[in-house]
Amino acid sequence: MLSQNGGPFAPLVDNAGTIIGDVVPLLDARLVAAGPDWQITGAPGTTFDRAGGSLPWVYRIARTPGGWVAYNLFKAGWAAVSPDGETWQKLNLR
Repeated sequence: MLSQNGGPFAPLVDNAGTIIGDVVPLLDARLVAAGPDWQITGAPGTTFDRAGGSLPWVYRIARTPGGWVAYNLFKAGWAAVSPDGETWQKLNLR
């Protein structure tokens, strides 16, 4: 497989498993995704790694015109929104 510039294609995912939903660009050029663990890149062009830490289980992250949405947090049906992909606020929609 070739990249857009004709060189060899190197996938960004190596040890991260499956990515579900959108890959979310952060303001510092890193990327974050769900799968179902939070996964994040380092510098541009690096692979995804599990974010770890105190982040809750997440099923999917999606980009919307108003920001980002994380679905099914804690495996409990909760959702959270973020205007920048880094600061999240849980929604109480139940």
